[in-house]
Amino acid sequence: MKKYRLYYKQYELGLVTEEKSERPGPRGAIEFNKALKNFNAETCFVFDYFDYSREANDLVGNPIDEEYESFAEQQEKFSELIRSNEWYLLPEDGHKQKIATPNVTGFNEISWSYTA
Repeated sequence: MKKYRLYYKQYELGLVTEEKSERPGPRGAIEFNKALKNFNAETCFVFDYFDYSREANDLVGNPIDEEYESFAEQQEKFSELIRSNEWYLLPEDGHKQKIATPNVTGFNEISWSYTA
């Protein structure tokens, strides 16, 4: 299994272990760098996004109209972070791999897609 360090800008957010899956796209387990959660306003915001992503994904399978609409409205708050091109994975070989904003799908599950 491949291991990567997940970064947003210069912040190392956690260690990802890629796992094989029946679902399309790369995914894996993540061990978050909890020391960064409240490091500064920017890292706190990133971890708020991860919480939002986890909760929004839970609603996709069981939508409750009012709750889903509320989460859809919250997405605007994270729009700059979601559109950012400063996300990347750093594998053990040290070759930086740019990714789109990762999606947290469970307590310690994460999925991503590679960008050019």
